[in-house]
Order: sequence, then structure tokens, then C-alpha cells
Amino acid sequence: MKISKKSEKDRNWRHLFLKALGIIAEYNPFHNGHRFHIHTSQKCLHPDTTIIVMSGPFVQRGTPAVLDKWKRCKMALSNGADLVCELPFPWASAGAEKFAEGAVAILDVLNCCYLSFGSESGDIESLSTVARLLSEETPSFQSELKKHLECGISFAKSREDAVRSLLGREMADMMTHPNNTLGIEYLKAINRSRSHLQPITIKRQGALHDQAALNSFSSSAIRQLIKTNNVDRAADYLPYPSHVLKNTLFSSLEIDFERLTAAKLLTASRSQLLDLPDVTEGLEFALQNSVRDSQAFSYQQIIDRVSSKRIPKSRIRRILLYLALDISREVLYQSWKAAPPYVRILGMNDRGRAYLAENKKKIHCPVLINVKSNQTQLDNSAKKILRLDMQAQNMWNYLHRDRVLFQDYRHSPILVF
Repeated sequence: MKISKKSEKDRNWRHLFLKALGIIAEYNPFHNGHRFHIHTSQKCLHPDTTIIVMSGPFVQRGTPAVLDKWKRCKMALSNGADLVCELPFPWASAGAEKFAEGAVAILDVLNCCYLSFGSESGDIESLSTVARLLSEETPSFQSELKKHLECGISFAKSREDAVRSLLGREMADMMTHPNNTLGIEYLKAINRSRSHLQPITIKRQGALHDQAALNSFSSSAIRQLIKTNNVDRAADYLPYPSHVLKNTLFSSLEIDFERLTAAKLLTASRSQLLDLPDVTEGLEFALQNSVRDSQAFSYQQIIDRVSSKRIPKSRIRRILLYLALDISREVLYQSWKAAPPYVRILGMNDRGRAYLAENKKKIHCPVLINVKSNQTQLDNSAKKILRLDMQAQNMWNYLHRDRVLFQDYRHSPILVF
């Protein structure tokens, strides 16, 4: 395992008191692969504190999380994490580039020394080489990218083909794996923001990220077992009893979310669709036609009908999430003009609390521990972003059968001692 090369001057200033390891995650749900990643990173780096930046009620693929963010936070704290923060909704629900930019910015403002991420390759130098090419956007790269885009293929595939032309097949093939691709986005975010984070990567064990077969660690496979009431089959892959996932009501939550989304699309006007983030290239027409060309349709059929070689399914799922939550293009894009404006604490242990206390004067943005009282620290733009977080959490809770609303006001941070 190699650590990316950085100068001693760049990294030593953060070692004056506590050395913090940062990890970006969704934990949807938390499983043994996540525990392996935390523990392996800690063995490699020997940090004083491990900080997790985690998605909230909705995850990057545009769907509801299996468990609420506090339960997922507690699982992380019980398996090696010291401090868990929420990635605000505008970044948690975005494509890989914005997701990475928001999470890296939070780790940076928390003065983390290291960022550790999982990848299929386990080769930080090769991933860094690709990230540098994509960050710098040289004329040769732009020319290659344009050439492939003009062939009518997706941006992701065009970018992969441009890397293949400039760096060779082996480098480009890394981009066909989702964790490699997300890791490259983390490295790009570090480069572009001139972050002092020192990146390392841990090679993933067993099943690939979206692999359905449960031959090792795969969140997708575990979610499928939850939906089919076969969660006991996942027992060997969980660091907690499998009955915890039996009581998630995830199947009904997902069904209700999909029905709500399809109903909103059925009643949306073309101008409303055009106002959604990521709706370009006539997608508003395709979205309308997906529910009007047939007497019967489902959420999955909508995605299948609208997606194409150029428009990936993940983009359509995120658009449908924005529709469900009534989030406009202007609101989301305005949020992205700057880094996340606050750090929202979901939970911590003694080490996490000590780290916050020692770094209090070095964290140059509001730290929210109690949402109700800490909002006075926020300016208007930050309050708008926090409202999006709470809006998303309210939607998640309403779709969940307990339907206890306003949890952000009611729920204190998880404390593990």
C-alpha cells in the first residue's frame, strides 16, 4: 500500500496536536467491508482521530437510504469512527464530482491530514495520474474529449476514451470501476482546491460495488436481500445482528418513494421539468413522454425509457429525486457556488469530542451540534442549505412508516463512550 507523495512541509503542520484520518461514505447499509476499510486505514496511518463525512437521508444514486442517518452514524462509531458529520444534501445527492468536492471541503475545514478511500485498483499513483489529467484539462485532453462527445456517447464514456488515447488502455480501464472513478473524483477535488489532504487507497475486498451476488461485501446485494425479506443471508457480512435490517421497513419506504415520484412526474408541467437540475438536451420531453406513452408505468420503467447511452440512469434517478423534493436548478446550483457552509455533527465519542475541542479555533465555519440553537451562527445562504437537509429528512421520515417528522430538531448527536 502506497501513500501519495506530498512534501513534508504540506503535511507536518497538521500533526502539531492530533492527526486525523478522513473517510467519505454512505454506509447504505454499513457492512464488514466498511469496517475492514476503517480498520485497515487506521493500521496503515495510526491516526489519533477518524472522521467520517456521511450522506444523510438520500444517497448519491438518488434513492432513500436504508436506515436513518443516526443509526448509520452509530454503526460507524461502534466500528472505529470517532466523529461523524453529515454531507449536506446539495452535495450528497449530486453526481460524483460535486459529491467529492463537498466531502473533501468538509474534511479540509476539519483539518484532517489524510483521506482514505476504497478502490478496485488499490494503486494510488495510477489513480493520481488520471486525476491530474482530468484536473488540468489540457488542450490535448479537451480535444480528445470533444472528439468522443461528438460521436454521441455519454460524458463518462467520452472521458474514459480520452484517457485511453492519452494515457493508455490500462489507465482508462480503471475508470470502468465505480470506486476507482469516485476515488479519482476525490483526487481531483484535492488538486483543484489545493487541499493539504494526503490521499491513500485501500483495495476493495470481494464483490464489486453494484454486484448483485453476495459473495463478499456488497451494499447492493445486502439491499436486495432486505427487499426480498432474506436479510438473514447477509448475517456473515454484517458487524451487527441481521435483525437490525429486518426492521428497516426499507421495501415499503422505497415503494412509497417511487410511487410519489412517478405521481409528481405525471402531474408536472414541461416548464417545471425544465427547471429541475440536470434537465438539458430535451430531457423534459423525454420525461413527459415516459409517463404519457403508456397506460401503465413504474419508476423503473421511467428510468429505462429516459436513459440512453448518453444519459445514464443515475442522472435520471437524481432528477426524479429533485422533482420529489421540489428542488429547482437555481437553488441547487446556487448552493454549489461555494463549499458547504457548516459542519453538521451527527455523532462522536470521547476522541471525536476532544478533537473538536482542540481544533475549535482552527475550524473556520460554524459547527452545528444542536440544529435548533446553532442556526444563529448561519448566514441566509447557509440557512437555505440547512433547510434542504431538513426537507430531505422530513421526506424520508414521512415515507418511513413511523412518520416522526422534524427529527433534525428532535434528535441529539449520537454519543458513544
